Amino acid sequence: MEPHDEEHALARVHLVNPLWDASGGSDWRTIDTWRLLRPHADVRMWSEYSPAPAFAHYAVASFERVVLIYNADQPDRLAKYVERLERAGHRVDIIYTSRALRHRHRGRGRVLESPIDVQRFRPWRIVRPARPFTVGRLSRDIRSKHHEDDPRLWRRLHRRAVACA
Repeated sequence: MEPHDEEHALARVHLVNPLWDASGGSDWRTIDTWRLLRPHADVRMWSEYSPAPAFAHYAVASFERVVLIYNADQPDRLAKYVERLERAGHRVDIIYTSRALRHRHRGRGRVLESPIDVQRFRPWRIVRPARPFTVGRLSRDIRSKHHEDDPRLWRRLHRRAVACA
């Protein structure tokens, strides 16, 4: 690179995620963060696994700095990941997905609310639905993705004849 080109060089950003679940919130957060940053930086997505067919990007990365997006209220897992990364010699910056989550854990990192493009979930044309309005969630259907009050919410919706998926 020529010396005068350095001032115009884009910063390089690496986004690391398993990318194995096309219904996963963190997977789509990574994809949409990549889309948002692309015009401003040299952005690369990495996964140590074979990604879901919906995600075309796969490679193995090594990196100097880690920005960890903390989007699940699981402080024990956060501590484990940070300790593991710091032991490997990486500087770890934590980004919180809400002010409340940062406050609850007395964090000092920045807050980045989800950049997921909700327009993706709008019908491309307005038509009368062939089925009733349905309430669901965008995540893997595993126990750790649910709140302890969720069963109560689902029962309440069911009593009011709201379709749930």
